[in-house]
Amino acid sequence: MASESKSTIEIIATSAQVISVVIAALISVLSFNSTRVKEAEAIYLRFAGQPMGAGDARMWTSVVLEDFDALRKAGFETADMIRIAQRLKAPKGGS
Repeated sequence: MASESKSTIEIIATSAQVISVVIAALISVLSFNSTRVKEAEAIYLRFAGQPMGAGDARMWTSVVLEDFDALRKAGFETADMIRIAQRLKAPKGGS
């Protein structure tokens, strides 16, 4: 029975993954609120090139760009999304 239950480490890793996804979603929402675009952009760029987090080997930049692509395919795109995507795709230190 003990082998069926998750270890503390597994629970923490799963929780960290969920938190990472929630944070990414929150930042996406913030980026579409015109009064918070600069704040969201700063967060996107601060984490660019870093892994998503515990147990999730995907890179932050790739996940954000995939999210933007999904939103674009769903018919939602803003000039801010385009600008932020371009900055994320630019070499480190680019504008």
